[in-house]
Amino acid sequence: MSHGWRELKLPPPLVAMHMANRKAANGMPRPKALAKMENGRQVLQAILTRDPIPAPDGTLDPRWHLSVSGPGRVPEWNELAMACHEIRPGVPFIIAIPPRSHWMNVNEHVLHAYELRDATLLDQFRFEGRGDRVT
Repeated sequence: MSHGWRELKLPPPLVAMHMANRKAANGMPRPKALAKMENGRQVLQAILTRDPIPAPDGTLDPRWHLSVSGPGRVPEWNELAMACHEIRPGVPFIIAIPPRSHWMNVNEHVLHAYELRDATLLDQFRFEGRGDRVT
């Protein structure tokens, strides 16, 4: 993968569990595990999934979900932003901070970014944008 990312092999039980939880979402790609390499060492790890988020009308709304961790640490902001841009270029992501009762982390070093589809917020980003080249 480009920008120093390389694909890792996910354990088959993890892939099977992930796909079983998404049976209703035909055509969802398999999850990918990725490692960001710099100077021969791993500096970040990521898991990319396409999650079928249930919409209020009962349909499924597929969204990219990127989980990023550092080796024994939470990734820094610039690392998380870079991972989103490099792994899924052009996809707007958001880092959600749900109420503590909805937290899902099993690993305390992981941050989650989700594909953003909120038209109002995307319009605001465009309005406030600096006009940088689209990534």
